[in-house]
Amino acid sequence: MEMYIPQPSTAGTGALEPVSRYRLHLIAQDMSKNTVEKYVRDVMKFLEFSRQTGPVTDHACVARYRACLVENYKPASVNSMLAALNSYLEFTDRKEWCVSLLRIQREMFLDEARELTREEYWRLVDQARQDGNTRLYYMLQTLAGSGIRVGELPFITVEALGQKTVSVNFKGKLRQILLPPSLVKQLEEYCRMAGRRTGSIFVTRTGRPVDRRNIWKEMKGLCRKAGVDQAKVFPHNLRHLFARSYYEKEKDIVRLADYLGHSNVETTRRYTMTGRMDACRQQLEMGLTVERDAGGTAGSRRNEEAWKNAEIWENAEDWKNIGTRKNAEVRDRVAVWANAENWKNVEVWDNVEVQANAEIRKDAETGRIGEAGKNVKAGKHAETGKYGKTRKNINAGRKSGTLLTRARKAGK
Repeated sequence: MEMYIPQPSTAGTGALEPVSRYRLHLIAQDMSKNTVEKYVRDVMKFLEFSRQTGPVTDHACVARYRACLVENYKPASVNSMLAALNSYLEFTDRKEWCVSLLRIQREMFLDEARELTREEYWRLVDQARQDGNTRLYYMLQTLAGSGIRVGELPFITVEALGQKTVSVNFKGKLRQILLPPSLVKQLEEYCRMAGRRTGSIFVTRTGRPVDRRNIWKEMKGLCRKAGVDQAKVFPHNLRHLFARSYYEKEKDIVRLADYLGHSNVETTRRYTMTGRMDACRQQLEMGLTVERDAGGTAGSRRNEEAWKNAEIWENAEDWKNIGTRKNAEVRDRVAVWANAENWKNVEVWDNVEVQANAEIRKDAETGRIGEAGKNVKAGKHAETGKYGKTRKNINAGRKSGTLLTRARKAGK
């Protein structure tokens, strides 16, 4: 099939009438001005294609247009155009002519040719300062520091700085945007410099909010002096930079979706790709393939990176072993401590028994005839006065013994 890249043009008067009604339909759906313009522009491309290739009479005609788009545009662009076309076909009661979108696998790594790095961002900010473009200097920091859409910029007002919160009504969504304290401080400084006391902070000389086209043009003007590729510099890329920076710091994609105003976390995932292609390739090296040297000998490690990884692995094993030995030492110390506590308890128990036995022996020695004499003192003098129950009786017994002895001596 002959290649044909459709371009927008003014179709016949009859074709413009339904397009005009379709535009009003989109506006009634609370779509943003830019979304409405893009949908209408994509529909006009399809009508131009059908004008040059023949009238659209069935699904096959739309399928041919889809095939033409696939051959000439990137998949994401194709799906964007087809989404607009399907919406228009449904509006004109031709839903049966709608075509399916391309199935695209989510990318796993950054497209370095398009993603703006943190270093490049700071070069742009510094260049705006050197050029004396104060408004752009603070505008870049606002877009990157809050993650807002460029269309939401007019909602950042002087009044919002006092609350540190911005109320946004954009694309049919009502949401709150939190402003970081550092950004609030910067914007308050700009308001003092620009004499801004009320309303939108970033406005033109006539007092109207800055248009996205003006922002785009001013950002592109920084690229050459800042040494940044123009393909990377556009307002929405600052939103991507905010998302990646937040995700790298917090790893909380659900909260990030709230900050970005996404109703679907899957949308947020497209913003959080942080890996480079080379890094992703290296992650796939699992050591499951046989490497061969120039002579075809299997098992050779000619890849220096493989040796490096092997050394890292060995070091990790060493650390693991060290950790194991440390754990073993800790367990041994615990066991020793437990044994010490056991021995200590045994010794305490032994001491208790020794003390108890000592007291028993002391009691036994003090009163060996415990059953006959309840009084220890009485027991001590039991041998001297067997029949004496009291000390008085014992003394009497002693005297009786003395008199008896004297009588015997006298009788001799």
